Amino acid sequence: LKPHQHVGVAWLQHLWEASPHSCRGTVLADDMGLGKTLQLLTFIAACFEEDPSLPPALVVAPVALLENWRNELDRFFESGTLPRRMLYGDKRKTLRVGRHELDADLKAQGVTRLLIKGWVGDARLVLTTYETMRDLEFSLASQPWSVMVCDEAQKIKTPAALVTRPAKKQKVRFRIACTGTPVVNTLADLWSLFEFVKTGMLEALSHFSRTYRQPIEAKTDEQRARVEELRAVIQPQILHRKKTEVAKDLPTPVEDVVCKRLPMSDYQQGLYEGALNALREQRDTNP
Repeated sequence: LKPHQHVGVAWLQHLWEASPHSCRGTVLADDMGLGKTLQLLTFIAACFEEDPSLPPALVVAPVALLENWRNELDRFFESGTLPRRMLYGDKRKTLRVGRHELDADLKAQGVTRLLIKGWVGDARLVLTTYETMRDLEFSLASQPWSVMVCDEAQKIKTPAALVTRPAKKQKVRFRIACTGTPVVNTLADLWSLFEFVKTGMLEALSHFSRTYRQPIEAKTDEQRARVEELRAVIQPQILHRKKTEVAKDLPTPVEDVVCKRLPMSDYQQGLYEGALNALREQRDTNP
C-alpha cells in the first residue's frame, strides 16, 4: 500500500472499532485514482483476519466496477483470502428459488424473487449490482452483513429511488458509501449518502435544507459560517482527499482548454434539443 492508503485503512479500522454503538459507517470520497477499492478490500480482509466469525461483507456497485473489484482481489491478495460469491447476471439464476417452489402467500404479496436457503455458502464477500439488490431485497435484507459498501454511491443519492430503499434496509454493522463525487448536483446528495451511512445523523431533509442547503446554495452572507459548520458535523465520518494532496508523484493531468470549447456538431445539437423537448413534455404531464 502507498502511504495515503495506509492512512485510509487505519482510519476505516478506527471507525470500525467504534461500531456499531458509536459509529455506523462512513463516506470514503477520495479522488478517483487514489485506490479506494484496494483500501476497502484491505480493510475488509483485516476485519476477517481479526474475527473469522463475522458475517459476510456485501459490495454493491455497477457491473463494470464489480469486475474491477474482482480483478483487484485476484491481483493483490492471496487466493482464498476473501472467498467470494458473484450475485449478478447469469450467476444469480442458479441461486434463485423456482417460481413453482414459492409459497402461495408470498406470491399473493407480490414476492416472486427469492434466493435459495444457504445461498451465501462459505463466501466472505458477496458482489452484486444495485439492480440485483433491488430485485432480491427480501433475501438480501434477511442476511446479516458485517460491512456493506455502496460503490459509486451517487446511485443512492435520490432518497425515494428504488435502489436507495433496499440499500437502507440491509442488516449491517458498518456501512460505507464510496464515491469520488459526494456532491453532484446539490447538497441533498450529501444528505442522502449520510442517511444511508447513519440514518438521522443530519436530521430530516427538510431541516437539513433549511439549515445548510438553502443558505449555502443561495450564497448569502452566512455562507462561510454554514459551510464550516457542516464540515465540522461530517468531518469525523468522511475521508475526502485529493491527488494533489496525497499522491504528488502521480503525473499532472493535461487540460486542453481549446478542446473544451469545441462547438456541438449538428447531430449532437439535435440530440440535446430533443432531450430538452422530451423533458418539457414530461413536466407538462407530470410536474
